[in-house]
Amino acid sequence: KIVRIVTKKDLEAIKQFIWKYLKSHQEYYVLNKAHDQAMVTSQNIFQEYQGNIKQYIEVMVKQFNEQGIDYGSADIETVIHVFLLSINIVDSQVHLHLFREPIFKSDKELVEYLAKLFKFNLELYL
Repeated sequence: KIVRIVTKKDLEAIKQFIWKYLKSHQEYYVLNKAHDQAMVTSQNIFQEYQGNIKQYIEVMVKQFNEQGIDYGSADIETVIHVFLLSINIVDSQVHLHLFREPIFKSDKELVEYLAKLFKFNLELYL
């Protein structure tokens, strides 16, 4: 039996998160492009960024637990790992879309794809 932790309402929240993430990167394009290049050239900057994202996710997962969200039999470390994986995918695809060579024709297509992929990862691994 698959535990459905991602409802239609959750998928909309995921889309909103991705839209905000994309719009923030567009609004601060130069800063984000410089950060992107710094992460590519410096392992230390990349590792520090990963640590910051993990801390954010740990707080988020704790809040979700307090709200009674059911992750099935997954332990907290697995939940954190899956969210980290999903957010890294979002980050890499937003950076590809904005700073390198986009593979989607529009921002909307990108967001729809990433939201479905995020949902798929949660349901697959949790």
